[in-house]
Amino acid sequence: MAADRGQATGFRTADGKLALMTGRIELAAPLPETPATVAVEPPGGPFTFPALRADEAFAYLRAHGSPANAPGARPAPVRVTSITLGSAIFSTDRGPLRLPAWLFGAPDLTGELAWPAVDKTAFWRYGEPNDVATISPAQLSRDGRQIRWAVPGNGTCPSNPVRRYWVEVVETRTTVAVTTVSEIVSTPGPEDREQPCVLMAQPAEPYDVELAAPLGNRIVIGHIDDAPAPDTEVSPTP
Repeated sequence: MAADRGQATGFRTADGKLALMTGRIELAAPLPETPATVAVEPPGGPFTFPALRADEAFAYLRAHGSPANAPGARPAPVRVTSITLGSAIFSTDRGPLRLPAWLFGAPDLTGELAWPAVDKTAFWRYGEPNDVATISPAQLSRDGRQIRWAVPGNGTCPSNPVRRYWVEVVETRTTVAVTTVSEIVSTPGPEDREQPCVLMAQPAEPYDVELAAPLGNRIVIGHIDDAPAPDTEVSPTP
């Protein structure tokens, strides 16, 4: 599983936000007891994983910030005054998913800081940067055999080439690699090439991918092939 981590709902002061960004967080609450395991229920689940201890979660949360985010800033630290075991929604490679989470409360926050209470062995490249937040997340069917991916749309600009998109999948024991590929099926004719286009973004379109086996605990990796230049593909459409 891949997920983003360390989310807060809001701050009461600008210094509180700055303190979190720079990793200035102090623990001012007793550490609760950690259960041996926690349950995660994604589509195709459920799964049981070892639990992450509250002190480990706090250490990861503090390390999530860095002085480099605001050089020279020295705001008063955020004081965490409560720690509870609950749940929170995180962005994952299976779309938004509710996970067991350690919830850290502080007077500087309007909500709570959440960190998954799931041991790092359940995650792909734990603690390393990943593209979960920037790649459109998959939506998984209840039986775990179908992924709803997103491919670029063509929009309505007459001066743009028209592409056909499809998705290729490579499955292994540990991963499902999803690659969006395309080809140009037509290019604008002479009368269309000079027309202005004010469309800033093309809406994505859904694309359903059938898997040979249920996704289970395999990681979903997304990739988009680089597209060749339009004039190297096909002749202009009359």
